[in-house]
Amino acid sequence: MRRILWAAVIATMAVLAIPAPAGAKSKPRVVVLKTAQLAPAMLALEDMPTGWSSQAVPASSLQASTTSAVCNGPNAAGRAQSAGVVATAGTEYSQDPNTGPFLSEFAYVFPTAAVAQSFMTATKTAVKACTRGWQTANPTVDGGTVQFTIALLPFKVGDQTLAYRQIERNRKTAASETQDTVYLRKGNNVLVVDRRGASSFLGLPSSDARQLLPYSQKALDKLGVALAAAKKATTTAVPTTAATTKAPVGTIFTATGHGSADTTTATFSVPSTWDLDWSFNCSRASLGKGNFVVSVFAYFAQEWRLDPVNRGVNEIGRNEKGVEHYQAPVGRSARHLEVFSEQGCTWTLTVTEG
Repeated sequence: MRRILWAAVIATMAVLAIPAPAGAKSKPRVVVLKTAQLAPAMLALEDMPTGWSSQAVPASSLQASTTSAVCNGPNAAGRAQSAGVVATAGTEYSQDPNTGPFLSEFAYVFPTAAVAQSFMTATKTAVKACTRGWQTANPTVDGGTVQFTIALLPFKVGDQTLAYRQIERNRKTAASETQDTVYLRKGNNVLVVDRRGASSFLGLPSSDARQLLPYSQKALDKLGVALAAAKKATTTAVPTTAATTKAPVGTIFTATGHGSADTTTATFSVPSTWDLDWSFNCSRASLGKGNFVVSVFAYFAQEWRLDPVNRGVNEIGRNEKGVEHYQAPVGRSARHLEVFSEQGCTWTLTVTEG
């Protein structure tokens, strides 16, 4: 009844053009980030400890599943899809690509804060209903069965927080892996940050949940910067006609590197047409020039394969740059790049919407 009466009062004020009381605040406008705007908001290699490296995000983490998560239920991507997510991004880093620890971040943008809150509630419900643990068949491990346990963690960051520790144990060998995960809501956005890789079987120490806190706060800070930039760009933009002015091309992903080690970039999602801007400087290489090779990998048929449509970059020179124009015939899909350069070379890659 109160809502009906209040609606009537508002309608009457609108008809009579009664000015709002002094000091009244208007409802904040929701900023809905696009995938291209999420790229600079994600945790970067420079945010990691010295000695860490970028890892390709498993495509399965970005794809919706109904059976691969807590209590063999839907994963975050599946719940987000059901809730009506409009943009996603993911990134991953590790201290050691084989034993870890690994640190990942996934971002989900929803149309409203209410929808994001609903996503958080569904996730919390799933976790609290599964504190007794569950088992999953896994033919790749000795014994074929893995036991999972889960427990809530005391975290409070952002508008709404859900944190838990998940421990995976091989019932036959007693090998285990600890994964700490925190869901952070900021308005209509949800970030998922997790740290995993400590294995008792390998003799490594248990994971300390507190190590997740600074990365969670950093992720929220970077999201706040991206939201402020998007809001400012929207409010200061000058209206133009689509027939005469082309909108700025959005950046999807950037990466930089140096030296002779092979580098695998984080996974990113591309639209049906996309561009790769590349540059390298090998002036400090032993011969004053060097090789620069970029291979494009796409996720097809449940595995990563060399992109059959788009050729990579294969150059020899001193200081070169260029741009490749690519297509994704099946629409938006996952990609990552593998880079080789020589000692004394530096390089930069930027993926943009085509």
